Amino acid sequence: MTSSQILNEIRKLPTDERLRVAEAILQEVRNDLQRKNDKSHLEAEQERLQSAAKALSKEYSEDRELTAFLALDGEDFRGQQ
Repeated sequence: MTSSQILNEIRKLPTDERLRVAEAILQEVRNDLQRKNDKSHLEAEQERLQSAAKALSKEYSEDRELTAFLALDGEDFRGQQ
């Protein structure tokens, strides 16, 4: 069904019903925009975090103060029973 056909059918409805349809359509559009904004925000945050991780990757792999605890990898911290 085309937009023109939908509008022609809506025009046939009583005013109160047309108002309900319009409100429902507006709510759907708001929901779509909100989902798009949420997704855009999440994607932007993910890109920012990836950029920060790339910028600091050399530091994390070579700086002895940041890698000192790697010597403990594989240690059992739960203790013996």
